[in-house]
Amino acid sequence: MFVQAAMKICHLSILGAGLIFASGCHTNDETEEPVQLSSIEQLLSNGSADACALYDTTQFPNHQKYICVADNGYSYQVDIPAHGEIETVVMILHSSKSDPYETRGMLAANTDSTDFHSALIIYPHAKSYGFGGLVSATLWNGSGEREAGDNGCCVNNGLSDREFISGLVREAKIALPQQPLHLVGLSNGGMLAFDLAYNTQLDVETYFVVVGSDQTRTRNNVFVASNMVLMAIKDDEVIPYYGGMMDLGSNTELLAHINADNDYVWAPPFTETVESLLIMNKCARELPNSYTSALAQAVVTEYQCEYGAVATFEMESGGHRLGSGSLLDRTAQRRDVIGYIGKVIYQH
Repeated sequence: MFVQAAMKICHLSILGAGLIFASGCHTNDETEEPVQLSSIEQLLSNGSADACALYDTTQFPNHQKYICVADNGYSYQVDIPAHGEIETVVMILHSSKSDPYETRGMLAANTDSTDFHSALIIYPHAKSYGFGGLVSATLWNGSGEREAGDNGCCVNNGLSDREFISGLVREAKIALPQQPLHLVGLSNGGMLAFDLAYNTQLDVETYFVVVGSDQTRTRNNVFVASNMVLMAIKDDEVIPYYGGMMDLGSNTELLAHINADNDYVWAPPFTETVESLLIMNKCARELPNSYTSALAQAVVTEYQCEYGAVATFEMESGGHRLGSGSLLDRTAQRRDVIGYIGKVIYQH
């Protein structure tokens, strides 16, 4: 199973581990000074929060769903198991030009009714912005620094996505200190996931990077203590598996304007990204794995490492959007990707 421990041999397997149960509420000793609870703590303790409102949707009917606004103007959504038993926390960073609503819809459409029933799910939302009079776009900008104070992967918009996500992770861990937190980054969200893994010290059990390119320029960490799963599609038309210029679609004009004189829209080969991580984490060899893809025939490779465990998940076809232009569709590729994420999270 995944083992998160620096300076130890890490073995990755999706079989045989037990589930973790713990109290989900943060309480304060009555003799202490009152402490201002975060929105997540308020929701778990009281079922409501000053900065959050109930959101009604048929997706994940066993969860209470909330929309929250952070102090810094960012927003996020939270799905909390209604039965109160929380085994794990899952944070999902959406892709570019997407949002929490679409991300929840994709997750719900490609899981069975009992999947993630005991997970508290957090969906952060990137800010939309305009630049140079061009059409506004929604992108995460924390995927690698060009210079001090500018932590943008694809844009230089003055936002602090890295700080927003880092703060949200810390809030979730304070509220649920015993539950593991897994972070999933989709496409552009995967770029931010790379940045967080390489440049922060967050208490994240596993980073899942789904069809995301590594655009980090700086790496403050000499190794990644968390587990990492890198997921790629070989016929990806947006982020070329073998490396090359990304196809940014309708964002091309905006990003070309912002990215003048730099190569931030160039994707390294997937194998190069994997090899770099294996070197960082001192991974010695491949491990036999017991995962069999029943739908889109993915190939999973797991590695024995001195630091955080590493695995790769590769499929031949499905394209960048995993089998369909609409993220709300149910596809074999999405079911395979989400199914494997669930197996790792729950250690089945």
